[in-house]
Amino acid sequence: MAKSQPTNGQKARIAIAGFGLVGRRHAAAIGFSRSATLVSVVDPRKDVAAEVTSFGARYYQNLADLMSDDKPDGIDFIDAHQVAR
Repeated sequence: MAKSQPTNGQKARIAIAGFGLVGRRHAAAIGFSRSATLVSVVDPRKDVAAEVTSFGARYYQNLADLMSDDKPDGIDFIDAHQVAR
């Protein structure tokens, strides 16, 4: 299967909301993508900010701050396992 590429030749700018175990895995996968780049992460826990920046992304504590500062092409929403059930 061919990988899809944005039609304008630019990488899709992706944000992740939720930076637990699954969010970290998604961030790593986006890092390998030829068609997307991780631009920001939203998580209420301030202690993840340093790790977020190690991925080359900006850290936001809430979605309102992200959306007032940046407009990513897509947001990957990741719920905690106990919420998603």
